[in-house]
Amino acid sequence: KRYGIQAKDDLVSTLIKGGVCPSEIHRPWLLKYCIQDVNITEQLFKAQLEWVQKNNPKLLAVIFTRCLLTPVLADIEFNGVHLDRELVQEEYNQTYERFIELTSELEHFAGGLNWNSPAQVAEFLYDQFGFAEPKDRRGNPIRTKGGKRSASVATLALLSPRNKRQRDFIRVYKERNKIKAALDKNLEFFVGAAEEQDGVFTAQFNQTVTRTHRLSSSGKGVTFLRDNKKRSVQFQNLPSIYKRLFSARKQSWKVGEGDGAQLEFRVAAFLG
Repeated sequence: KRYGIQAKDDLVSTLIKGGVCPSEIHRPWLLKYCIQDVNITEQLFKAQLEWVQKNNPKLLAVIFTRCLLTPVLADIEFNGVHLDRELVQEEYNQTYERFIELTSELEHFAGGLNWNSPAQVAEFLYDQFGFAEPKDRRGNPIRTKGGKRSASVATLALLSPRNKRQRDFIRVYKERNKIKAALDKNLEFFVGAAEEQDGVFTAQFNQTVTRTHRLSSSGKGVTFLRDNKKRSVQFQNLPSIYKRLFSARKQSWKVGEGDGAQLEFRVAAFLG
């Protein structure tokens, strides 16, 4: 609209935003919508090029590079990545067993404690266990907005143990949190994808989100039958220890990894 270009068809757009699957939309309407989309995108691209040529011609090389990259990203998005089912299951089992062990240890320290109750957790930490309240930069105790003693995860991470009992508790608590995060953020999804999607999952690349113009990605939510919870995993920022869980999806295919010394600086110099 800012460039004076016709907008897309409102009806089909409303249906898609409302959760209607495109396969259920009247085909001629959908086809018209898609053709409109392509034509409007072309018009917008040409309008933006014209603006850049007039206002900042140096950006043309950046736009050209981005355009060369886009089909590659689209290809990766369509194909997704593949997980080795046996390795994923093995990693999940070991991690879950350790989680159960740590949960049992934590229960030994705080039997019957409701960890979802901030008041109970605060009483346990500061009264029963004798931890000193963490303080802010001004030396004041970190409290809730209502002035109560804080029992948030961030506050618990600042606790300073002063004896063996406190050190043992902190060790168990932090390791359990770390493993729980691994299960919730990655492994539960990996197992679901391995069991129900032949090990393949996809995500969406974003070229215009980060301030540094680096690529980012967004996970695509999937509800697996195994727990009926909607989960997603993005393509970047996966823990490096899980790289070994990925494999080629066909026997004749190979997985490779490319890297180079000072790669970003060399590419920047080349483009400059």
